[in-house]
Amino acid sequence: MNNLAVNTECKLPEEYVPLVIQPVNLARFAEPSLGAEREMGYDPQGACCYYMHRYMLTRVLLDDEEVFYEEVVYSEWVCAWRLDDGRWLRFEHCSGPENTCQDRRSGGQYRVGNKAELLAGYF
Repeated sequence: MNNLAVNTECKLPEEYVPLVIQPVNLARFAEPSLGAEREMGYDPQGACCYYMHRYMLTRVLLDDEEVFYEEVVYSEWVCAWRLDDGRWLRFEHCSGPENTCQDRRSGGQYRVGNKAELLAGYF
């Protein structure tokens, strides 16, 4: 999946490489002040075949020496690829400190399913 420079941090499992629809057009959106970014890839007919978003929620804290610093409270990263049979492969990674954001922590997981169940509300 190297026709375009899609986000390579999303590791596409080897067994799915021949099954993904290759994007021929890629749109990138970023909001650095919010720690957010999104990519969408499109097939030759203009239909979305690749999706990625990631963002971080932070809070500002004051340490013992009265110096301000920023801490990541929650982060989410989602990548999805449309397969040649119409299903989607989705990768999701969520993290945050213990006892915050319902302690949603994962090293990342893959799921295969239809667009409605895996990507509802994203696009």
